[in-house]
This record gives sequence, structure tokens and C-alpha cells, in this order.
Amino acid sequence: MTYRCEISSSIDDVNVEDWEAVRTADRNPFVERGFVRAVERSMRDPGWFRYAILYDESDAPVAVACFALFDVDGALLAPKFVQSFTRGMRKVFRRFMRLRMLLCGLPVSVSGSNLAVVPGADWDRISATLLELAEKLARESKAVLISFKEFTPDLAERLQGLERAGYYRGNSIVTYLLEEDCSSFEEYYNSRSKRTRANMRKYFRNLEDANISWESRSGGGAGFSDLYTDEVHQLYEQVFERAEIKFEHVPPEFFRELALQCPEASRFTIFSQEGNVVGFCAALTSKHTYDMLYCGFDYGISEQSSLYFNILYRGVEDGYNQGLREMYIGASSDEFKRRLGCRGVALSVFVKGVGIITGGIFKLVAPLMFPKLDSKPVQESSETER
Repeated sequence: MTYRCEISSSIDDVNVEDWEAVRTADRNPFVERGFVRAVERSMRDPGWFRYAILYDESDAPVAVACFALFDVDGALLAPKFVQSFTRGMRKVFRRFMRLRMLLCGLPVSVSGSNLAVVPGADWDRISATLLELAEKLARESKAVLISFKEFTPDLAERLQGLERAGYYRGNSIVTYLLEEDCSSFEEYYNSRSKRTRANMRKYFRNLEDANISWESRSGGGAGFSDLYTDEVHQLYEQVFERAEIKFEHVPPEFFRELALQCPEASRFTIFSQEGNVVGFCAALTSKHTYDMLYCGFDYGISEQSSLYFNILYRGVEDGYNQGLREMYIGASSDEFKRRLGCRGVALSVFVKGVGIITGGIFKLVAPLMFPKLDSKPVQESSETER
């Protein structure tokens, strides 16, 4: 038995009262309408977006979900030998392993999903409704794969109905969570080991010696669109090009829209040298969390100035200054993030081929396209410095 659902093709067309009722109850910042609108307006090509509100028998909203149609790299999360083979094949067949995928989610990598559910909802019915809706949208759009992304371990367990329906569960990304019981950055600093405090002082001194200043501000501050130029965006491009696993490629319009659509919830920590921006971190805040979404910096000056380390530490400071104690420090694997005091949280995806033939082929290649799910949780590094 499924829930009744209403579908909209733009976040501006959803029933605002019902959407907000679910979002507020679930506390998921990644279904906040401003954030969703920023993604929709900046990353539309070459796909489309759909938004669903699920209702129970009394017409009370019980869940909201985002869907997106996008072309993805089928070898994105595959082992290196598969990626190498794919690159070779693309020299002959340009679109080899480039697949049209229907996402239950948005085409940005964050620390959670774009699904929100009110307490007490029937998760089996939620799963059944989303499955039925996803398969309908996939057929209409001629998608070859359906992916539900990215779920924390507790939510993944609640969505076991997806596995029973034949979806392959695999690893997506590991996000790093800092949740120290500190009320300020000073208290956080004092909680670190003597060695870590000495390193922090060195990083801060290196930044000062390089004549680099920094500030944290909300996206709603005056002149952000003028500040975030195409030249500043090249700092993000430097980080993207060096990433071992390249997820979505975010255009400069995303950061401008994030500031515009989330004027208070968006936060930007900006580093400048002689009037030029040389590094930044973009974050999304809620009443409970601080999520560092993307960063960019000049690799040419980072080593001597410790710019990368300063970006993370000052982002943490901004989170504490906003009164938040639960902070997500990005999704790339990084030993330094563990030394910050973070623990890794493995996120899951559920993927299935559309149709009998594609579905059968996908079952055979799924272990190559997606790493096998590790039954053990990601642990905090033994080198985490207190």
C-alpha cells in the first residue's frame, strides 16, 4: 500500500505549507526550499527536477522528496582499474559508461539525503511509494538507472524495502562529522592535545606571515555576487581537478544562488591576500548543523601559508560562532579531518537498472561500478589528536 503523492516540476510550485511542515519535523537542511532552489536554478542542464509530497489517508503530509534527471559517470565510484579502462574506451566511444540516471536526490554531494519524513510515518509505505514514483519517472524520461542517494546508516536501514525490491546497496561517500562538546572555538582549541595546539598556532602564524586575512560572513551580505567572480571560482576548479574522485562539477552560479536563496543560512569564510581572494569555504547552516559544502584555494600559495588547514579551522570557528556543535567537514577522505576530531560516516546509495535487460546487466556490473558495502562502520582514526 502506498501513500498518495503530489508532484511538482519546480520547488516554487510545491505546497509551501505542507513542504515546510515535513521539513520542520524532520530537520533536514537539504530539503530547505532556498537550498533546493539554488540547486535547481544553477544545475538544470541537461536534466530536470521533480518534487514529491506524500500524504496519508487524512491528507496530512508525511514525507517530501527531490528527484533529478542527470547524466552521470557510471565509473565514478568504481575501482581504479575500471576507471582506467573506461578512460581508454572513451577515446573511441565518447559516451562510454555515461548513463542517464534518475536520482532520488539532488546532483550535489552533501552529508545527507534530500528526503525528509515526519516521525511516525510507515517506512515500508514510504519505500513503496518512492519506488513506484521513481520507476514511473524513469520510464517517462528513458533513464537507464535509478539511484536513491545518500543515506546515513540509520536511514539506510529504514529503507531496506529498496533492497527487497532488487536495488543494489553500495558505498557512496564518507562524510566527516565533528561533534565536540564545546561551546566556543577557544574551548575547542583548549580541548586539543598539546601537539595539536602547537600545530594550530603554526598554521595560524604561517597564514599571518603570508599576509593573508580572513573573514566569515553570511551570503546575504552586500556585494557577494560582485565578490564571487569567475576568477574566484577558479579556486574551486583547482580543488575539483585534483580530487581523486570527481563527483558533480558545480558552476559558479551555484555559489551565487546559494547566497541569494539562503541569505542567512549560507556562510562563506573568505581568505584574501593583497586584495585578491585566494581561498574560501561555502557552508550551509541550520538550527542544528553546520555543513561545509565546497571549498577552493590557490595551491600555489597553500603549502607555505597552510591555507588549506586554515580554511578548515576557520570554518569550524565560524560554526562555533553560530552556536552550532554538529559540523560536517566535507566528504573527501582526509586524514587531517580525523585529526580535527571528526569521525567518518559512510553514506549509502541504492541503485537499480531500469527494465529487464538493463536491470539484468546492472546486476552483473554493479560490484564494479560501486564498491561493496562494508559491514563495519567507519571508525575514528587512532591518530585523532585530542
